[in-house]
Amino acid sequence: MKFNSLILLLVSAFILFSCDSGLKFNNPLENNPDANNQGNSDAEMQDADSDEPTDSNEAEDTDPTDSEPEDTEPDNPDSTPEQPDNGDSEPDDTDTDDSDSAPDNSDSTPDDDTDTSDSTDDSDDSEPDDTDTTDDGDSSAPDEDDNEPDEEPTTRTATCSGLPANASWHNGSSITQTFDGNDWYPLTTGFYSETAVANECGFKCNQGYEWIGNQCVKPTTPCSPNPCTSISNSTGNCTVSGTGYICGCQSGYEWSVNLCIMTAEEECSEAGGTWDSDECTKTADCPSKPANTEWNDNGANGTYTQTWTSSSGWIPASQTSSYSTTAGVCKYKCDSSHTWENSSCINQKTVNCPSKPANTVWNDNGANGTYTQTWSSSNGWTPASQTSSYSTTAGVCQYKCASGFNWTNGSCTSGGSSTLPECNASTTSFPCQDSSSKYIWSEKANSSLITWSNAKSHCTGLNSSNYGGFSSGWHLPTISELRTLIQNCPGTQMPPSGSDVCLVRSDEGNVCLASSCSTNSACESCSSDSNGGHSKFGDTESFWSSSILSSNSTYVWYVNFSNGSVINKGAGLINKVRCVRNAE
Repeated sequence: MKFNSLILLLVSAFILFSCDSGLKFNNPLENNPDANNQGNSDAEMQDADSDEPTDSNEAEDTDPTDSEPEDTEPDNPDSTPEQPDNGDSEPDDTDTDDSDSAPDNSDSTPDDDTDTSDSTDDSDDSEPDDTDTTDDGDSSAPDEDDNEPDEEPTTRTATCSGLPANASWHNGSSITQTFDGNDWYPLTTGFYSETAVANECGFKCNQGYEWIGNQCVKPTTPCSPNPCTSISNSTGNCTVSGTGYICGCQSGYEWSVNLCIMTAEEECSEAGGTWDSDECTKTADCPSKPANTEWNDNGANGTYTQTWTSSSGWIPASQTSSYSTTAGVCKYKCDSSHTWENSSCINQKTVNCPSKPANTVWNDNGANGTYTQTWSSSNGWTPASQTSSYSTTAGVCQYKCASGFNWTNGSCTSGGSSTLPECNASTTSFPCQDSSSKYIWSEKANSSLITWSNAKSHCTGLNSSNYGGFSSGWHLPTISELRTLIQNCPGTQMPPSGSDVCLVRSDEGNVCLASSCSTNSACESCSSDSNGGHSKFGDTESFWSSSILSSNSTYVWYVNFSNGSVINKGAGLINKVRCVRNAE
């Protein structure tokens, strides 16, 4: 290969020299100079091979008008001139020796001379001369003494395919393909491209069309076709807005997203409300309230305001009128002369007395075990809750023994007499009876100190347990009943004696439960006695009464038996308790 390259260099130098000197050589390869005579200044060197003489008939064309010398005698005896090479733009001279000064198809090596007189071997060549005496017609390269076959054509014109409708080729409908030994490229399959790519089958959409998906189609605008004609409450007018559209809406409607929706003002009007600035309201009436009541709704006088929203309707929803001592929407309460009882406002009611024991009849002036209470806002229900008790004198919730029965030991039996023990400091059997007051007393509660409300519950509970054989009448003593147990303290014992006495009392017709009733020193005038000398039972503790301080319902009167004093304190504090009932 190095030798071939050297030959090519020598041939090229020789051609340049011939052009400068005006000499014409038919076949440079036939007259290849010897490698050792590269410095020879002759324009033409004969082949060192003496087997074949140099053609003596060749002469130099001396026509000064020719730009290119011509052969005066054809080298090839054929009468028909050689056809032009595939790559030449002009046919060869009739001389079989190619006279082109440059190789065909841009080759760097000239075509081989077809002259058969070429020597087969130069004495100075390292390789023998090409013995091929005919031109193989290869337009891309001259024949050489190699073992490779002639090359196939490497380019061709091909038609593009796959042009869609409404599209045009960027570079025409054909391209030049090149063979790479395996395939022809570029491909002839059409493809969409915004810009032209040289020698490729790119296409673009025609004016007025856009490439969408895999086709060229006319683009649509937001208002073409007109979407507004099928939208409810639209005028049908369509306006393009950016990439979307806006439809004109009928009176009372406005455009929102893709619909004509009712305006807030119109919606309010249809709902029956009044539009004010930014809200829709209306005044609604509360349902009627019952008799003996008044509205308790912060002055709304049985009305309320509703607010309309399209998502929730009227808020608050329809109301109901109801009783409540706390003001609110459609609330009412009883008027000042009535009170709420059993779902109505009343000022009077009939109340049943607690049950009476066996072998008894009611002794209540025909009320048959009932009594009437009357309401007032200042005193509440009067009379207060009653207890059923034995009494030979008619009264509220009183009973007596039936005919043929006698009251004995807390019950009505046939015959017999009372066997209750006398109440004193040494009494151990309870209940007992105080002969001076005729009251029957229970024993002191076993529990430790208890509150006033628990003391009341304890005493009424003795009835249900039939304590001492008595199923009724047990109660927490009033302050007057409790004072009957005080002794050795003239100012506070009951009935009081002397001129300086405690005025606190609760017996019928003589009630004094105010703080002023205990202002004198008589209610706390006795000295302390730790031995229980101021109590019939020998008690030294403080005991609750049922009487409440009239000026403060949270304070209760009680007796401190350690000194016989009558005082009051909060109901939440603690004392002892002893229960009482009437003897008859």
